[in-house]
Amino acid sequence: MPCEGGIPPLEREKIQEYIKELDSGWEVREGKMVVRRFTFKTFREAIDFVNRVASLAEREGHHPDIIIRYNKVTLELSTHAIGGLSENDFILASKIDLTHKWEEKVEKVVVKKFFTVKILLVIVFLLALLLWWKKFLN
Repeated sequence: MPCEGGIPPLEREKIQEYIKELDSGWEVREGKMVVRRFTFKTFREAIDFVNRVASLAEREGHHPDIIIRYNKVTLELSTHAIGGLSENDFILASKIDLTHKWEEKVEKVVVKKFFTVKILLVIVFLLALLLWWKKFLN
């Protein structure tokens, strides 16, 4: 849902209830924003993540403040129109968590498959070398 005014910010009890539903790493600052820092291996990975978050935020009509420092991305969520936190902030944070988890899983699968293929190629190469060696030795 887009950021809209006309509703009061969430009260402290609701904020504490909602923050427990998010992945660890999110923290409440001054009762007015939720913040999380993500760390990546490279600048490129950080930028790719920011681009995915930007696309998500645009679809949701709810935009975080984004701070990028080389391989670290800090996201700050608040509903500026009400000067505090709304349910939308926690919904977007949850979707960001899902995006980040998905990326980690994909990376693990791709890396695992890459090394599996690499090992298979090494074995094929060694077998070909052995056959070549055997052919010329006989």
